[in-house]
Amino acid sequence: MIGTIPNEAFTLCAESSYRLVWQRSQVGDIVLIEAQEEDQDKFWSDLRCKIQKEYQQDAANYYAVVLPYGIYVQDPKQFNLQLKQVANEALMQLIFIIPVVTEIISLLIETQLVSEQVSYGVYLEDTEEEAIKQYEVLLPSMIIIPEEHFKVNSKGYPILKSELIRRKYETLYRRDQITMLYQCKLMEQKIEYIRYVQKHVRKTNYLVDPLQPQSKDLTSPVYEIFEKDKNKYRQYARAIQSAIQENEIGRILVVGPGYNGPLVDIVYEQIEGKDIEIVAIEKNRKCRQSLTDRNGQKWNNQVQLIFEDVRKVADLKADMVVSEMLGSIGCNELSPEVLQSFQNPNLIMIPQRYQSYLMPVYSPFLEKPPLYQPYLVNFAMHNQGQWQKLFEFHHPSDPEFNQSREIFNSQPINGFKGVFVSNLYKNVRIGNHPQMLNEEYCDSWWELVFPVALTRRQDWRFQRCNNGKTVWYQWQGDEEYGEDYQMTM
Repeated sequence: MIGTIPNEAFTLCAESSYRLVWQRSQVGDIVLIEAQEEDQDKFWSDLRCKIQKEYQQDAANYYAVVLPYGIYVQDPKQFNLQLKQVANEALMQLIFIIPVVTEIISLLIETQLVSEQVSYGVYLEDTEEEAIKQYEVLLPSMIIIPEEHFKVNSKGYPILKSELIRRKYETLYRRDQITMLYQCKLMEQKIEYIRYVQKHVRKTNYLVDPLQPQSKDLTSPVYEIFEKDKNKYRQYARAIQSAIQENEIGRILVVGPGYNGPLVDIVYEQIEGKDIEIVAIEKNRKCRQSLTDRNGQKWNNQVQLIFEDVRKVADLKADMVVSEMLGSIGCNELSPEVLQSFQNPNLIMIPQRYQSYLMPVYSPFLEKPPLYQPYLVNFAMHNQGQWQKLFEFHHPSDPEFNQSREIFNSQPINGFKGVFVSNLYKNVRIGNHPQMLNEEYCDSWWELVFPVALTRRQDWRFQRCNNGKTVWYQWQGDEEYGEDYQMTM
């Protein structure tokens, strides 16, 4: 996600003289708050009041707070204590913008703050490249790039002024991150350029926790990644068009339309001139406003929007159900459990089937991760075997949620990587399996890796477990892994 900060928004000067003032501006779904207050007690007290007020207004999805330099260095222990308290009280996503200064980096690492609601943002400065690399361990959720870091090239297009600045940005950049351009001229051209840089970033050395959209609402940057996958939506369009042409359809349910409703766009185009109702069901409250706006502006208010968990409205009658709630191995975002609500054998469901595959692998980046959960990865791994079928689900059906499969290995490995293939409708397919056709392959899904301790163990058992409340995976060879990681239903 890329946004822009106008000149009058706030100064973003970490070491400016302190004034008893708070400045606020809103850019899209991000509220920016600059705090210039040296006294720690007053700062944290005022911040809590500001956060409470913003939450009551429900004005945005993200709140970026620029912290004064003095807040860090006055009393590190007090800073750590106050920050954790704010994190525990936070009811919205808070991003603390901090300068890239070596002593601050060491302090922030020391705090070891862990919170789903609080993260860090970086104001990109002319600092040593080594400091930027240290900063990467904080996984900043926002990067702010000021006008001074751009120049115009010989063709008249804006670019980052040096390879060093570009390397710094690429070091910090992550796919689920927000990039803000501050006080920039030629905004549209700069946004286009930053998207170009993002597209060519090749990070290969970090692990990402799998998404759990049933228990934790996805954010707009995550939706933006999904919605850029042209192959996926091109294949969905083919599947939906064929299903409508070949069947008598009166009502279509779109389950989990997301932030901008790309599947609703497709269905809306395909039913033009036909007497077919569209119902879109979305539980993520962060999508409410964007879907409501889109219904009025693009769908002529012809889409019935229901903001609820689909399992609570499963009695809705429909002839076709369309969903894209697939994970990196198909079933790892609870699609089988969510879609089981629809048991009518005559119902057309897209997707109709999905199956996962595993490959034994070795990678130096898998040498030290915790072994109790799978991870999303986008780094190079050496294949140590062949693709082997894992789990499979069909819709509509009464699915067998608990499945078990034996996987064979004959080489030294420290993980298994997983992918999926889905039949949307008949022979129209999508997936992240590397052997798929170009038009079927979707790059918005990373591979899912199940790490193990380095071993030559030959026989492995993989299980998908469902106890009615949670779902988890277990994989067992020399010892059992995965027992502590669960997906809440």
